[in-house]
Amino acid sequence: MGEGKTMKQFFLLIGFMCLTGCATPAYKMTDTDLVWEEKVVAAPLQVVYDRLISGFRDDDQADPAGAINPDTKEAVIDIYLRGYRNTIAPWTIGIIKLTPVSDSKTLVRAGINEGNLYFYGKGYLRQEWLAIAAGAEAGVNSRRDE
Repeated sequence: MGEGKTMKQFFLLIGFMCLTGCATPAYKMTDTDLVWEEKVVAAPLQVVYDRLISGFRDDDQADPAGAINPDTKEAVIDIYLRGYRNTIAPWTIGIIKLTPVSDSKTLVRAGINEGNLYFYGKGYLRQEWLAIAAGAEAGVNSRRDE
């Protein structure tokens, strides 16, 4: 019985290593590491920021961490891979950048580390994040096979 449990733990460890190998620590990620998609959203930056932060509350795979720069009025949100037992892992799967276009419009840039297309392929995560920024419910574009 102990041998089966050891094998299960081994395969779980291998799976975790594969997943974390696809993500990059936030401090090492640059704009050129990401594949970007952008959209202008008809809402002020603070509203878009709040939509994105709250849109990740019920997400079981990712956690946001960001802030609005008071000097530039721009925001950067790092999207972290959710860790074991709902802790935040130290790896980012992407970045969302918000820039005010006017008082009522915001440019939303969603960048995903697509080094491994199996997990992040076809742009579904970028599309999901842009949809949330525009006011859609989380999960609107979460099908991986489209």
